[in-house]
Amino acid sequence: MASKIRAKLIMELRDQGMLRRSIAKTRHMSMANVCEVFVLADEKGITWGRVMDLGDNEACAIFYPERQVHERVFEEPDWHPKADVRSIDLTEKRGLARLKVTELSTCGFVERGTNVVVQDPAGTGKTYLACALAKARCAKRVRACYVRQPDLEELWRDSRTRQGGERKLLR
Repeated sequence: MASKIRAKLIMELRDQGMLRRSIAKTRHMSMANVCEVFVLADEKGITWGRVMDLGDNEACAIFYPERQVHERVFEEPDWHPKADVRSIDLTEKRGLARLKVTELSTCGFVERGTNVVVQDPAGTGKTYLACALAKARCAKRVRACYVRQPDLEELWRDSRTRQGGERKLLR
């Protein structure tokens, strides 16, 4: 089976005026896949209006009717292999509270049944911190999942259309 190309999302962003390179870069997609969807859309006369009310799999089937596709829900993040909570720069200018980082690294939030959302401006080390916390969770034999905000919104919308989908997504 082939990994699903997110044709519907590509078409939506194209309709909003985004360029191929911007779509590939901001959504962590292969430039070749983005270009292929653009070319197929032009060749087959596929517009955003035609796919906007379809599910992701249905939209993908319009572009690739010959492929069997499976949904790849979580993409591999750009992991920081050396990320570790002990190596996080906790200087005052960074604004990170040592006590909060230490508390998060103990994974106590897992026992409480809560999640961690990391948000801050670009370039402040969110991915590094998230990776360090994920590694701390994995070291305690607890699953960790990395999802970008735009992908989380899409997953949540899609889960609401399937019976029991919300519960499965949150599990």
